[in-house]
Amino acid sequence: MIGHYQRCISSPQTTALSYTAIGSFTTATRLAGMTTNRLLWLFDKHTIKTKKVLPRAICIDEFKGDVGGERFHTVVVDVETKRFWIFLAR
Repeated sequence: MIGHYQRCISSPQTTALSYTAIGSFTTATRLAGMTTNRLLWLFDKHTIKTKKVLPRAICIDEFKGDVGGERFHTVVVDVETKRFWIFLAR
């Protein structure tokens, strides 16, 4: 439960890091009951594991459209896999 050379068990650390997702560091430290410096140290030490890989090449285009009452659209295309995403401007 306690990491090597640590004085705090891991569950409050995990709780404090989850509080940072919904608010500021100051709010998270108040809710978790630890200092801001300690939380910043935990945040810097924490690694975020992700499986998403960005495409090597993308193409971006914008055009005028009338779908859904929106005036301008932006299309982002992955050139290699030909997957695309459309964003509507408001």
